[in-house]
Amino acid sequence: MLQFTPKPSNIASILLLILIDQATKYLAYCYFLPTLPFIKWNLIFNTGVSFGIAANLPVMLIISCQIVFWLYLINAFPFSNFYILISAGFLSNLLDRFTYGGVLDFIHIHHSKISLPFSFNIADLYISIAGLYLLLTVYKTPNRTGNIN
Repeated sequence: MLQFTPKPSNIASILLLILIDQATKYLAYCYFLPTLPFIKWNLIFNTGVSFGIAANLPVMLIISCQIVFWLYLINAFPFSNFYILISAGFLSNLLDRFTYGGVLDFIHIHHSKISLPFSFNIADLYISIAGLYLLLTVYKTPNRTGNIN
């Protein structure tokens, strides 16, 4: 059962972030995007989870596991900023899975001969920022003795 009830403003923020992610995916898929110095537009449909791991598993199994993990996270760590970012990233990528059978990744970072071994999207950035936020928040939270971890 969901223990954390989001505020209406949090729901509006989540919907706005989903709209931004879906709009960037639409632009990447339907239009030629301008070339940027360190970014290559590389359209791929990721049918697995992060970095294409478990791409051969059934889509519904992947979706089910992700829903359980998301529900755990938002209940275990009900911080507003974390909740907004993790929910927007998860729900936007989930929408892709139901719509296309995979997540549209299109941003590929490179410089000279150095290149990330994966592509990602804006929703993935939300999830990564949420993870960093969670680490920083948990790290700075006083433990039972009152000391900072």
